[in-house]
Amino acid sequence: MEWLKELLKKAGVDESKLDGLIGDINKALPEHFVPKARYNEVAEAKKKLETDVAERDKQLDELKKAAGASASCGSKSKHCRLRTRLPKRSTRPT
Repeated sequence: MEWLKELLKKAGVDESKLDGLIGDINKALPEHFVPKARYNEVAEAKKKLETDVAERDKQLDELKKAAGASASCGSKSKHCRLRTRLPKRSTRPT
């Protein structure tokens, strides 16, 4: 925390109070700040999760499209099956 000591000296803090102030800052700092390594770890995990969610959304869209195509083909084939079972109409007058 030498950088902080230098800043406080430039700001005019008395040399005798400096060590006590730095000690108090060191005690309070973990409650208010996250270490850079931990921040980077969480940021990388977030990026990975966002990528996973985007991939999942892409797969869901593809599945929806495939299900829609299957449903339309299924209804057509059912229609075709019904047409082949019905007898043909005669065009002759009865």
